[in-house]
Formats: sequence, C-alpha cells, structure tokens
Amino acid sequence: MRWYRKSAEQGDADSQFSLGFIYEMSQGVPQDFVMAHMWYSLAAAKGGKEAASSRGFVAKRMTPSQIAQAQKLAREWWAKHRKK
Repeated sequence: MRWYRKSAEQGDADSQFSLGFIYEMSQGVPQDFVMAHMWYSLAAAKGGKEAASSRGFVAKRMTPSQIAQAQKLAREWWAKHRKK
C-alpha cells in the first residue's frame, strides 16, 4: 500500500488505479468508495479506460453526496499536484 500510494502521489496512473481497486475491494484497508472513486477518477483523467469503467461501477453504489465528495477530493488532488 505504501509504495502504491507513493507512486500514485507522483501521478502514476497504474498506481492510482491500483489504489482505487484496493479501496473498492477492501484489501488491507477499510472499504471506502469515496477514496476508490477519487483514485479511479485520477487514473481515468490520464486516459485509463478501465479506471473510468471501475469508477462508474463504484458510483452506482454511492450516494450523490459521496460522489460529490470524491470529485472534490480529486479536484483538490489535481490543484495540489499540478506541475507548475
């Protein structure tokens, strides 16, 4: 988990997808659809078709409020990690 997070924080789409999957499936962390959606969104923004599909699947199990929270987290991540 630590290495996936480190790589994902550096913008690696595969690691972002992996973190989404880890949170969705509760692999070593509590299940968290908000975090799964956020990481899938970041990976999908880089062209990850599987990430976009997984995000859609997770969204079907979320409330509109949870989706809005995940989108907000993704926007905040982009603002913080945008290359200047």
